[in-house]
Amino acid sequence: MPSLASVPPEILAEILGWLSSDVGSLKNCSFSCSALLPVSQYYLLAVVDFSFLGDMETEPLRDCITELQVTPNSEPLASDPETYINTALSLPRLNTIRFNWGTSPLQPAFATAVQQRLHEFTSVTHLVLRGMVYSNIDELRNLICSLPSLTHLTVGGLLFRDRRPSAGNYFMRHRKLPDHPDGPRLTYISVAPGYNAEATTAILEWLPCTPTRDSMRTVEIPEESRNTIFVVDCFGPSVYHLSIAKLESIASWKMGFISRYTALRSLELGAMSPASWQQLYKMVAEIRSPHFVELVLRYDAVADPDAAIAPNTVETSPVDYALRVKLPSVKRVCFVVVYDPQVTGSGGDTVWRDGVVTRVRACFRRLAEGGKLQIEFEHAKINNQKLRQEQTVFRTSRNRTIGP
Repeated sequence: MPSLASVPPEILAEILGWLSSDVGSLKNCSFSCSALLPVSQYYLLAVVDFSFLGDMETEPLRDCITELQVTPNSEPLASDPETYINTALSLPRLNTIRFNWGTSPLQPAFATAVQQRLHEFTSVTHLVLRGMVYSNIDELRNLICSLPSLTHLTVGGLLFRDRRPSAGNYFMRHRKLPDHPDGPRLTYISVAPGYNAEATTAILEWLPCTPTRDSMRTVEIPEESRNTIFVVDCFGPSVYHLSIAKLESIASWKMGFISRYTALRSLELGAMSPASWQQLYKMVAEIRSPHFVELVLRYDAVADPDAAIAPNTVETSPVDYALRVKLPSVKRVCFVVVYDPQVTGSGGDTVWRDGVVTRVRACFRRLAEGGKLQIEFEHAKINNQKLRQEQTVFRTSRNRTIGP
């Protein structure tokens, strides 16, 4: 009888690669079959805390590590940081260092020790900074510039100890900063700024004055962003891919920013709802890139379990027309329905899915007839309490709109 042991390892690695972000499923795979154990370990141990390097029993597994995290759990290592940092420098597959401090008020001694030696990590191409506090903008700039191979940057929740306006004030973003030709040459950024005077905003002000202005290719804005329009205004002509996790985070009268993205190839928009179509049309109508080929729309069927999609086709027809007629370069529009598999009658229910497909095809009639429409379904990882609150708010507002 055939078993998984007869499947080539590279095939197993490809299959489990689709679960690389699902720790629970990877653990189950590692327990279920001896053939899956080494492949599961490869992905399970790819991202670890610095403290993992102090366990001698894990030494044979260090070749799996691609990302090291510096968190409050790493602080006990501050008594002997050099040992752990030297071990980290010897990791053959390391490409990411993540500083994730959260809301801890303590002075991160170990994190500071690692940052002082970042210039030695020549293999690291991705730096993640979350919840960190810095003295001023110069300290943060020098930190980013210290990595010689840096191309990817993820930032959010950064603060300055110095709260003076010169430290990076949101309301001073109109000022002209001098060019920094020695700055980083990034190709990817994921950034979630806030409204107040904070370090994340200051970094966004600075990056367009560096070689990043011409090298940036991918901009991703996560759902927690509170100042999305500021992010998209910082970049433009060099960007190939733009991802905005929450479409409603940009006001409908500010969609003109996308006309500056003249090299845009693909656009991904999340948290779509029946109320999103006017915003979507205004954005699509402003696209001027002759290279634009793909639009991905992620519909939130968690907040709307009925997946109403749109009030009627009158709302969606302008979007369908603009994508099919005014943007002939478009080759694919992918409509992803993100649903909760635990809700009865959704996702796995054939009747529910067929109804969703019918409604989506009616909204994009021209695209469907041209073979450019693709419909997919995707599980959502959600907090059940938050889900119940969102569904209550959504249904209440919907009843007010359409009546009983």
